[in-house]
Amino acid sequence: MGLLYIVFAISSLLVPPLVNLTGERITLFISSLTYCFFVGAHVVTSAPLLMISSIFLGVGAASLWNAQGTFISGCSQDAHHLSGLYSGIFFGLNKASSFIGSVLMFWFIKIDLSLWTIFWILSCIGFCGSLCFTLLRENVTVLSEVEIEVETLEEGKEEKDQEVKETKGLKKNKSVTILESIMLIKHPQMMLFSLVIILWSIHSAFFIGVFAPYMGKETLGLVLAASSVSGIINSIFWGRVADKKGPRMILHFAFVFTAISTGLALISQKMIVSEGVLTTLYFSSFSLSVAAESAFSVYTYVMLPKMFPDQVSPAFGYYKALQSIVTALIFFAGPYLSFMGFMFLLLAFLVVTIVSSFF
Repeated sequence: MGLLYIVFAISSLLVPPLVNLTGERITLFISSLTYCFFVGAHVVTSAPLLMISSIFLGVGAASLWNAQGTFISGCSQDAHHLSGLYSGIFFGLNKASSFIGSVLMFWFIKIDLSLWTIFWILSCIGFCGSLCFTLLRENVTVLSEVEIEVETLEEGKEEKDQEVKETKGLKKNKSVTILESIMLIKHPQMMLFSLVIILWSIHSAFFIGVFAPYMGKETLGLVLAASSVSGIINSIFWGRVADKKGPRMILHFAFVFTAISTGLALISQKMIVSEGVLTTLYFSSFSLSVAAESAFSVYTYVMLPKMFPDQVSPAFGYYKALQSIVTALIFFAGPYLSFMGFMFLLLAFLVVTIVSSFF
């Protein structure tokens, strides 16, 4: 997983030109196919194949998420007052897929299906989902100054000259986009926003990678399915709140939910260790963490296009790169950090991020 996220981070900075060149629809279709390859590598359980599939998935996932963010931003351009709703619907559908996957996982474990059977079932479902991407309309999102200049050439220019300028503009746009993705870290707004991304990444890694295993294999699928339903409702709800009250409000709610869910996680973890049973506090903590994650997700997808309207694809590339770097570091540091170590790290970034949000 560490290798996957390292490749994901590097690719996130490099794929914006690919998305601009091929379009969101084609990028979504091709990149989604890498997930089937990754699932198959886990069935064969070959170390070299796992590493190769991780590299392919790192590139594919980076392309997929960048194209998704760019496409949603483009859909919102004609209706800025609904950008939160569109983001909420997207993450609601994302949680819906998690719900279906969690229910299937619980059912697969219960009837004891073989790994190959599970692989073919998931591959067929995944391929059908990939085909759905081809039905999307091609979305023209943010044009660079070079592209606008090309499109507004004066009438009377020779066709050959126009084609040459378009080609030069495309090449220039490609190199500038890569540079913009890397150099966005110098932007003051992105510096502050990076703290939100880091906090969200640590929060997700903690509750999914550290806290979730306490529920046990038998109830893991059902609890994740329930949390997915909560994520669907929360995503759409926070999307509407962002449109009506502004995205800053949902960020403040995300801070509150993160603080409460982390505190409840600490209390419930001690009770599980001492008494050996799951408690209501455990499920409450996990549910609040899902609400916080939904709020963070909607806030990110609403704010990035607003902060960087002319650099949407590079901004999403930077965001996913930073998120994957933090997640990779968490995977590598996981064996060396205790439960309390993760708690301290999460709370420390929570305090820093809350303070930075007032600037």
